[in-house]
Amino acid sequence: MTEEKNTPYANSVFEQPWWLDIVAPGKWGEAIVRDGEQVVARLPYVCDHGKIKNPVYTQTLGIWMSEELRQPKRGNEHLARQKETIHKLLEQLPVKRGIDFILDSSQEYILPFRWEGYSIEPTFSYRYHSIEASDLLEKNYGKNIKRDLNRGKKTLFVQETDAIEEFIELQNLTFRKQGRKNPIENDFTFHVIKNVLELNNGKVFIARDNDGKAHAGSFILYDQKVCYHLMSGQNTAFGNDCAMPVLLHKEIEFARKHSNCFDFEGSMIEGIEQTYRRYGGQLVTNWHVSKQRLLSDIADIVKPRVKRLVGYKI
Repeated sequence: MTEEKNTPYANSVFEQPWWLDIVAPGKWGEAIVRDGEQVVARLPYVCDHGKIKNPVYTQTLGIWMSEELRQPKRGNEHLARQKETIHKLLEQLPVKRGIDFILDSSQEYILPFRWEGYSIEPTFSYRYHSIEASDLLEKNYGKNIKRDLNRGKKTLFVQETDAIEEFIELQNLTFRKQGRKNPIENDFTFHVIKNVLELNNGKVFIARDNDGKAHAGSFILYDQKVCYHLMSGQNTAFGNDCAMPVLLHKEIEFARKHSNCFDFEGSMIEGIEQTYRRYGGQLVTNWHVSKQRLLSDIADIVKPRVKRLVGYKI
């Protein structure tokens, strides 16, 4: 990775220029606040068809602030400065409505968004904030996870691979089992994985049986800060083969050597959240902020109710 593709003014890999070049080429920009010549805050954003939003596969896209702005001051003066800084950043956005993004969990002072007319909603993930020895992490696993991991290890092994198409097919099988079409085009997913692999910021893992058949696969995105369980897929024709616990354990072992944290890329879907919760990571809150037109607000209210009516898990 070339140095000009990396910036120190980022909370996570999702805010790096090289990642945005991959997932939103020609569509992203950045709002910056300086104190003299020094950058004290940065907000990368993606503007697509007149709307600002998180691009596909991008968990968060938040505000980076300097340590000086975050350092607590008497009378909470640091929060007053953060409020002013957030206002300056939002003023630079190219649109004033049709804004919808999820902030990095490091953004704890959210009230200024409310005062700027944004709706605020929490989203959640689970994270190991410090990757310790593998055996210590396993002690946090719930009983079901330990049982399934031990069972899966008896029949499956995990292979690091560059077989991107094979992984994407496993991803598509997951959606077919749900009676749905993969909402993301195969070509785009291939483009993302291929480019990240070339930059050495990702890995594809596939869990296979002794006959070489692929049971499940995953793709992780990582830097020194955090390793993300970004994508996964499974051939459910093999039933409850315990492939996902084996894959996740492999990812966590990899993260111990390359990142400070491991993020399960949490879900608001009850069944998926329950699975990730059982690994014993710490609950992390990311804030979803949006400012949109009335019709879009109504659609957001109606959509979950329609999903319940058709039996879609939320």
